[in-house]
Amino acid sequence: MSALIKQLLKPVVRTLGAPYATWLNSRLAAYGLRYDDLYDPLKDEDVAEALRRLPPDVIMARNARLRRAIDLDMKHDHLHGELLAKQTPSEPYLQEVLEEVRQERRERAQLGEQPAYTRIYREPSSQAPHQHYRLDTASKQAASRCWFTPSNDASQQATAMPR
Repeated sequence: MSALIKQLLKPVVRTLGAPYATWLNSRLAAYGLRYDDLYDPLKDEDVAEALRRLPPDVIMARNARLRRAIDLDMKHDHLHGELLAKQTPSEPYLQEVLEEVRQERRERAQLGEQPAYTRIYREPSSQAPHQHYRLDTASKQAASRCWFTPSNDASQQATAMPR
């Protein structure tokens, strides 16, 4: 069934894909970006690992393009003339390394191993944030002397005056 749907949608994708790619390339070139610059290493661990494996000069060029794009966007401007003509937004620099990293991840998953570059996140606590801190008696007495005391009732929140 899905093969039939793919065959039916193939002409639509070809028809709409080429104008979209042209539009996207013109927008990226206006800011001096490449398509691979749009990958976010904070959202995808594979992208972060692929960027780590790239040579330093490629990373510096990527960072310079991103800084320039942010600067142009803040100024509500874009590249002009000669500089715009030199842009190559569809030239990949990350795809090959990214595919290699993803292939390694798939191989490790098939072998049942953990990825070598998995980030470790703390598990969120099931308790509410206010339940993490337990006040001792002295802290409770000091809190009772402040303007605001923790209370569930809104009418009792501003009860105590400083002494």
